[in-house]
Amino acid sequence: MTRTLFATFATSAAGFVLLAAGCASDTAQSGEDLTSPPSFGEVSAGDIPDDSAIYSCGSETVTVDYYDERAIVRTERTNYALDDMEAASGAKYGGPTPDGEVIFWSKGDTARLSVAGKEKDICRIKRDNGFDASQIDDITNREWVVEDINNAGIPDRARATLNFESDGNISGRTGCNQYNGSWEIKGDLITYSVLAVTKMACPPALMDMENKFLAVLSEPTVVKLSDNGLLSLGSTAGTIEAR
Repeated sequence: MTRTLFATFATSAAGFVLLAAGCASDTAQSGEDLTSPPSFGEVSAGDIPDDSAIYSCGSETVTVDYYDERAIVRTERTNYALDDMEAASGAKYGGPTPDGEVIFWSKGDTARLSVAGKEKDICRIKRDNGFDASQIDDITNREWVVEDINNAGIPDRARATLNFESDGNISGRTGCNQYNGSWEIKGDLITYSVLAVTKMACPPALMDMENKFLAVLSEPTVVKLSDNGLLSLGSTAGTIEAR
């Protein structure tokens, strides 16, 4: 009898780590620099955030996942777990981190992010990319075949797929292994659960493709469906295009 082994994966924008299924996750402290999905208080690594947003902070893209009294701020370099703070207006989160005190303060469609007293360029929320709620039926219950990852194409004869099921499950191939998990869409932002991935070894080119593919899906992605049927997913870790 052949058994298919699965492992839970957790990633940062820099890459992903395969973790043995069933291993206990550590608890993140206030303001901790995270390299994997959150696991603190009542939030576990597989939980879907209450809300998510992607910001442009000058030339840098920042993703924010909002949980009950906590926020995970994901920059292109690292991630921060921040506590809810009192604010006269908007939503404010902060805490000590290895990089110094980090403060994230959002008001409407803009936000400010400071690290160790140094404030980044004003952050503006990314939205209104043309995706409409009525298009959800157009992306579910069918197989999407990946044509490009990070604007670099894919290896010859490689096959990666995405299957968004209307019941909230997602499955497919990474170019090397199979994966499954769950997904949720709010507006034009798709958030994924921690995915289960088979552990088959493949040639280096396919493993590299898998790493990049999973990295994109490790964070909330902005979704766009073009008139010519091209599905585009983009997160701080990169982009995926499928048809």
